[in-house]
Amino acid sequence: MSRSSRTVGDVCGVDNHKFWIKDVLRRPKVCDRCYRITADMKCLHQAMSREGFGMRVPLSELHRSAESSLCRLCSIFLCLALHSLLNESFFNWPVAKFLKVHKTAIAALHVRAVVQPVGLRKSFCDLQILLLYGGIVDAGIQARDAMDQHLRFMIYACPNDREATYIRSRECDHNVNSEAAYSKIRSWIADCDDRHSCCPRPVPMPLPTRVLDLNNPDSVKLHETQSERGQYAALSYCWGKKQPSKSLPSSSQDGSTNLQISSLPLTIQDAITVTRQIGLRYLWVDALCIIQDSNEDRDTEIARMAQYYQSASITIFAASASGSDQGFLASTASVRSREPDATSYQFQLSIALPDGTVGIVSAEYCIWDNGVSPEPLDHRAWAYQEHLLCRRALTYGTSTLTWRCGEGLQTWNSWLRRHQKEVTKLLPQGRSQYLYKKEWKDMIAIYNYRNLTFLEDKLPAISALASEVFRISVENGGEPGKYLAGVWENDLHNQLLWFTAPGESRDVRCIPYRAPSWSWASVECNVLFPDPGSGLDAVEIENPKSLQLEIIDCGVTPRCSLLPLGQVTAGRLRVRGCLVHGASIPDPESWLLGTFKGTKSDIVLKLDCYGVGDTATILKAQSCWWLQVQHHYGLVLEPVDGDIYRRVGCVVFQNWSEFSGKKQIIDLI
Repeated sequence: MSRSSRTVGDVCGVDNHKFWIKDVLRRPKVCDRCYRITADMKCLHQAMSREGFGMRVPLSELHRSAESSLCRLCSIFLCLALHSLLNESFFNWPVAKFLKVHKTAIAALHVRAVVQPVGLRKSFCDLQILLLYGGIVDAGIQARDAMDQHLRFMIYACPNDREATYIRSRECDHNVNSEAAYSKIRSWIADCDDRHSCCPRPVPMPLPTRVLDLNNPDSVKLHETQSERGQYAALSYCWGKKQPSKSLPSSSQDGSTNLQISSLPLTIQDAITVTRQIGLRYLWVDALCIIQDSNEDRDTEIARMAQYYQSASITIFAASASGSDQGFLASTASVRSREPDATSYQFQLSIALPDGTVGIVSAEYCIWDNGVSPEPLDHRAWAYQEHLLCRRALTYGTSTLTWRCGEGLQTWNSWLRRHQKEVTKLLPQGRSQYLYKKEWKDMIAIYNYRNLTFLEDKLPAISALASEVFRISVENGGEPGKYLAGVWENDLHNQLLWFTAPGESRDVRCIPYRAPSWSWASVECNVLFPDPGSGLDAVEIENPKSLQLEIIDCGVTPRCSLLPLGQVTAGRLRVRGCLVHGASIPDPESWLLGTFKGTKSDIVLKLDCYGVGDTATILKAQSCWWLQVQHHYGLVLEPVDGDIYRRVGCVVFQNWSEFSGKKQIIDLI
């Protein structure tokens, strides 16, 4: 594509941000104006201040410097300025046309240089992060404020360069199998054990039914613990397509089975190495310590998972490995190559130094700092509860080694990305009597973005978390009631009102049967929970008359009594409420289809198997019955047999009172 034919969207990388940023950072020059921002001591001081360094440049001049002079920083500022446009149709305009029509447009540019904390600072200019901001002003164009968006660059110096005298940060050391890495892990553990008042003291805990005994440096035993106590590590990892080795019933007299280390998948071998390095004797690995071919043993052990992860001295998360055969301790100088085109996101930055000279440091763009995790384990459903339940986590990521305990998060020779902060949030412990309400819905929304190898594991993979939510809620005075295939009895009026987000029309119902139709676990796609009280005042929200649906009885049938919060074979709700037939609702052409966002429509329909805007939704909804649940929200039901109905969707209807008749008792399955 010639530069003369480029659109506004092309210039600011709207459709391909990764390609755009690589292209920009390869540009060889920095104009005098941009050079002075960090190379001039006065400008750098201003950038390090709370207010930051700001300047205004005509947009046409900024474009000329970016496209003709190939200044990399002007290119970034131009992107940020154009990205601030609220009217997205401008992104399709040729950039030459946009600049001609809006020739008076001014780019407001801003730079903030974040220095190291005072106690760690090697000099007054010890930069850690560079934040670049941009927006458009003074052109009669609607645009976001320049400070509403930024690109973030991490600053570091090479160890043997003179800049390292003044700059603390170094390029990430990715040899996580080094003595330096293990020394840091051991220091994290020691600090947590000795100094963290919010973290439990290290004491022997009841061991899981089976553990790997690593006491002999030359071999590993699968050990039947017989109610022994001790300290152990647990492993959280992706099995992958190739199933890891599975445990067999122990056959030796001492209740243990010898395992050949070399025959174990590489991820498990690496976990054994880490466990030994941090001085623990025992390791729990689900594939080896649960008899996978025994449904009874599997159900029994899954029911104990909350206890296992909470009692583990440390949980090792092999986040970077997509399968058990990959491992996570790869020890090469090019481990960074696991970040796609990592070197393409770095450039050299001139910086004023305290000795009066100008030095060169590296600036690296955080390509993954958008909240979306690149780690395979962060997309595995089973691992979600393992993250939330464990008390101390050691995470081996693609480019980071991260420690988390009750005191917070730390990294080794790296920086925290946004997704790491999200996936390592802990379950709240204090004042959590209502944990089963809003927080549970938030957890389910996150959980449903994750993947399962076996669809029937939808409920088992979150059963340990459900048991812990119940425990915390009850201990703090809450009353969750019965657990009904992912839904809590005493918040049914809210938790029945979920809607699917399949992206397109398709059958999202799980086959074979996994949960009753009114449970989010019955569908195989992302789900979201609207706020039924949105737009209402406190009096309306608290009014008991707003709960139009009366719950008469509810229950599910667990597949196995050993795992009551796991798989179910049936479920039923008996309710009393007002049914309205869809065919009696006028003006179907005005119904909004598939989204609850930004609507003024009297009727909003979101059927489970229909995407946004699919007009087939109308015909389906007209053939069904609508059941008011609370406020304006209700369920769309299809008849099954007599007074038995099945959920097919969710509806917002402003005029229930005009159509509601006598209340009926019906069963939902």
